[in-house]
Amino acid sequence: MKAKFNLLFFFSVLLLANCRNSEENIVAQNKSEPASFYSYLGFFQRKQHGEFMVESYSGMWGEKGGGTQFLRGFFTDRHNRVKGGKVTFGNYVLSPEVEGNDEGVDQYGYQLTRTANGGSERHAARALFGKTMAIRLEVPDAKAVARGEGYTTLTDSLYVPMEIEAVAPVRVEGDSATFVIQEGFNLRWNVDHRNMKGVIIYLQYAPDDPFNYKLKDTHPKAEHKVITVKDVPEGYVFKNSDLSDFPNQGMVTIRLGRANYVTLKNGDKNYNVAAFTMCHGIYIVKVK
Repeated sequence: MKAKFNLLFFFSVLLLANCRNSEENIVAQNKSEPASFYSYLGFFQRKQHGEFMVESYSGMWGEKGGGTQFLRGFFTDRHNRVKGGKVTFGNYVLSPEVEGNDEGVDQYGYQLTRTANGGSERHAARALFGKTMAIRLEVPDAKAVARGEGYTTLTDSLYVPMEIEAVAPVRVEGDSATFVIQEGFNLRWNVDHRNMKGVIIYLQYAPDDPFNYKLKDTHPKAEHKVITVKDVPEGYVFKNSDLSDFPNQGMVTIRLGRANYVTLKNGDKNYNVAAFTMCHGIYIVKVK
């Protein structure tokens, strides 16, 4: 069974919450306007025989550089994760590992999440962010196997966006207060001038969140809002219309994200490589 990354779950939430705004076309890498993340969801839903992801997750007000980075992926025959050759992303070279067994069939994958001695590697792929990484995939190829070669080599490159960080508002160290988000609230982040696909701002109200227990009876429905903007220094200034679907004084989680992707092809087979970075924080909504 093909496992899904956290990223795909996040994109699925976005699509279900805003299906009326979904887009049909995949946005090209060099598009100058911000790309909706629905495009990335469509990218991952396309027929594929390989999926690789560079990921970064962090809190908005945690330790500087305290996020977690991953590099992982797999080849598939559309039914099982299959064994490929080595894959190279920048200076990282990964070999296939057995990550499980499904009805007697080994499931192979690739990951850079451990140190050489087997311990936890919190910052596994940090060096890739903000750089263009060379890609080299040794993809399983039935015809090549028949000739005794084993794999077909595909190459390309991908710009991995800078890890996204909120730069305003700034929380004073040791201050446990929660920011109030209302009309005129300015949310800003570190700008990546090489990122041509913009930034997504995703707001989520969850009635089952312990912070919202007083609102659960009057506002029992989960709410979501997706805003896509350019990656610019002025960030984004919220309007009442952005917050009107959320309960007044409700707690919402805001996620900032940016991404990029490329598809490598071997005949009619697609091998998708993507990069994603996200940070999140909790805010109190105040609707005027």
